[in-house]
Amino acid sequence: MPVEAKLNWDQIQREATDILSRYIRLDTSNPPGGESKAVEFLARLLAGDGIESRTYQSAPGRENLVARLRSSDTQSPPLLLLHHMDVVAANPQLWSKPPFDGLIRDGHVWGRGAIDDKGLGAIHLMAMLLLKRTAVPL
Repeated sequence: MPVEAKLNWDQIQREATDILSRYIRLDTSNPPGGESKAVEFLARLLAGDGIESRTYQSAPGRENLVARLRSSDTQSPPLLLLHHMDVVAANPQLWSKPPFDGLIRDGHVWGRGAIDDKGLGAIHLMAMLLLKRTAVPL
C-alpha cells in the first residue's frame, strides 16, 4: 500500500495549520529579528519526532537552525530545507486584526509571515516530519 494511502490528510492539515498559527505568534520582526524564540519552537517540534537539529548564533537573539534528515544510505546526502524566520515589521494600525495573532479563519491562517516566509517554513517542517514518521527512504 502506498504511503499516501496511510496518511490522514485532514489531521495533517490541522497540525500544519496549528503549527503555522503558533509560529506567526512569535514576533520575529526585523529589526531586531529575535529569531531565537522561533528556533526554540521549531527545534522542539523536530525533537518531538526524533529529528536532530543544531543552532548557530549569528548575533545576540539571532540564531539559525539546521536540521538534517539523514538517508539510511550513507552515500546519499541528507535532506535540508531552507526558509528565513524573520519578518518585516508590522504597523498594527494598518492591520484589520493584530498581525501576530495567527488567526485561523475560513481555512486560512492570517498574520505577519503567513506568506513570507513562515508559511513556507511550516510546509517544510511538515514535509520533514512526515518523511520521518513514514520512514520514506531518502
